[in-house]
Amino acid sequence: MDGEGTVDKATMASCLTAFYRLNPRHVIHSLIPECAGEKAPISFKLVLVMSFYTIASEEDRLPWNPTIQPAASALGGPLRRFFAESVVRERAQDILNKKLQVDRKLKKIMVDNAKDKQELIIYLLKMYQIDPALAVAVSQLLVTIVAIL
Repeated sequence: MDGEGTVDKATMASCLTAFYRLNPRHVIHSLIPECAGEKAPISFKLVLVMSFYTIASEEDRLPWNPTIQPAASALGGPLRRFFAESVVRERAQDILNKKLQVDRKLKKIMVDNAKDKQELIIYLLKMYQIDPALAVAVSQLLVTIVAIL
């Protein structure tokens, strides 16, 4: 965060991409759940999607760099939830924002969040365009539970 309270999302996304390239298992099991959590800020969710969009869209991938496939099952559910939350909440917040009189600082925060949500939707659509299987990917744990039943 800088002095104004803004987050450098591009640097955070680059950092998460580098972490994934170094240790995909750690990112899949600890960082993805943290960034995709219900209480995680919208900026963390955006960073997560931006990072994996970068990985998925690489054309000249080095052979030792991991693809998005190991993380697909961990990303599928959160990406669908991000999309649903962003679209549904955006409409509900628009109605509330028109009724509320807010101060400048709160209004700036609300505008920043709305921009982040819009950017999140754009990156999600780009991700689904590159790898449509992410839209229907399910957790391996869920597949195991269903197979047991």
